[in-house]
Amino acid sequence: MAEEQRLALPTDFATTAKEETDEKLRVSPLTADQRLVGRAFSNAEGKPSWLLRLLQAQVVVYVAFTIVDPAQGSNPGTNPDGTPFLFEPGAPGYELVLVANVCFMLSYPAMMLALESCRAALRPLDGFSAKLGVGTVKISKKESSSLWRWRIGQRVFAVLWFLMGLMGLFNGPYWDYPLSKFVPTMLVCTQFFTIYPLAFAVFWPALRAASAVARVQANAVIAKVKRTDPHDESAWAAVEKEALKLNDLMQDLSNGFGMGFLGVTMCMWLWALSFFSNAINGPLMRAQDKYMNDYCVGYAGEPEKATMCGNVSESTEVKSNGNGYLRFCIVLVPLPLLFAADIAATSSICDELLEQLNLVAVRAGPALHTKIDWLETRLRRMHHGQGIGFAVGPLIVDRKTLITIGALIGGGMTTVLTVLFALAEEPTAVAAASGGSACDLSLEQVAVIRSFSLNASCSYDNVSIGSVRRLKSDDVRGWVELP
Repeated sequence: MAEEQRLALPTDFATTAKEETDEKLRVSPLTADQRLVGRAFSNAEGKPSWLLRLLQAQVVVYVAFTIVDPAQGSNPGTNPDGTPFLFEPGAPGYELVLVANVCFMLSYPAMMLALESCRAALRPLDGFSAKLGVGTVKISKKESSSLWRWRIGQRVFAVLWFLMGLMGLFNGPYWDYPLSKFVPTMLVCTQFFTIYPLAFAVFWPALRAASAVARVQANAVIAKVKRTDPHDESAWAAVEKEALKLNDLMQDLSNGFGMGFLGVTMCMWLWALSFFSNAINGPLMRAQDKYMNDYCVGYAGEPEKATMCGNVSESTEVKSNGNGYLRFCIVLVPLPLLFAADIAATSSICDELLEQLNLVAVRAGPALHTKIDWLETRLRRMHHGQGIGFAVGPLIVDRKTLITIGALIGGGMTTVLTVLFALAEEPTAVAAASGGSACDLSLEQVAVIRSFSLNASCSYDNVSIGSVRRLKSDDVRGWVELP
């Protein structure tokens, strides 16, 4: 009966998979800088080295200073009446500045997770990259070229962070700062040219290389499933063994890079929330605009001494910093999705393995259903029914997950906007007590609306609220000078 069933199969399993034997293969890259970081961040026992502990210590010190004195994280500013912008309970904009500073503070411990992942993945001999076969397993020429191109971009990105740190370090008269502000300012600059460049120039390329190796091995298992006849007991037993080993492979990938991936993602989103909180903080934006206008007018006629002001004159008015903050948000919110795209593609290949097992079961017929279904069911039930793939905590990151997260970001931002706008300004009903209308927008709110345009000067006539249209341009500019 089994022989009749074998002859009835419409497909010859031995010829379903075509091996790309003519393609030139290349060894997966484990670069010199990755090996160096792996040795520098781990001691002889594989535990964190003194250098990694030092980097962790500076983050701890920064967090401690911020907790003791949250005001040090706020940007300088001057109220329109000439008094300093105060960061204290009850002051205008206090809640939003507090949100921004707490998010900014938490972003640095989050990014440190990427350096800890560098140690776990790249340490000599027993690092997870070595377990995966990075540096020994061969990948296609196309994969190798893609990794090389990405590595160039990642290093350019890291150099930009490094330069930002150096510019911050030498850009101000920090020696006059009080200790509570001087120390965290120096630590932030140091983190910019140490932690962030290492995360983008070492961790990210190492993650992509490990992902490419895992993808090659997953494709090899899929090819074996395609060409193996399930009637052959010994051959199918080998397929089952290879398929179950693929779960171990993805666990090694997750253990080596999962927490670092989570840290980079949380860092980018915390920064975005921090910038957005500042962007809609009317009192803070007025104070910063007043500070910058006074600074630039002070250098009128000497623009070379105030490069941030451009070609200034006494009539020059610096536009709201809210535009710049919002531009950063536009970049930072989707950046983790780009970061996750490659690893999500690898996880989705594991989904393809399940599809191939189902196709084999269809071709083999009901006689072999139990044998094939056992393997397919075991794989589907991994990670609480999510299947096998790159795991970050309890979540498998694949393309379906990225689509879901993208939808959640869009929906979640609606809630965040509502809450932060509620904190941004006092209710306009207060203005009604002085003769205004509770339904009218205040001048501060008009300015917040205008800041949402990348070109604020073009947004005024496009706002579809009558009270905004009826305002004179002089009134809108005048919000900077309100007491």
